[in-house]
Amino acid sequence: MHYRNGIQAAYGFTVDEDIPTLYGQLRDKGIRVGELTDYQGLSFKFFDPDGNAIELWGDYPV
Repeated sequence: MHYRNGIQAAYGFTVDEDIPTLYGQLRDKGIRVGELTDYQGLSFKFFDPDGNAIELWGDYPV
């Protein structure tokens, strides 16, 4: 979904992986990724082949 402040992810997952490393791995494989952000933990969106956004979070406060 697209909102005034950007694309909203359809799904979001918290992961135990190192977010900057995971971001680089996906980008290096040619997967379209969004901006790496630091808001309540590091996160970024990546896009499936149909253009749907999926968000990954690390260090999300519990």
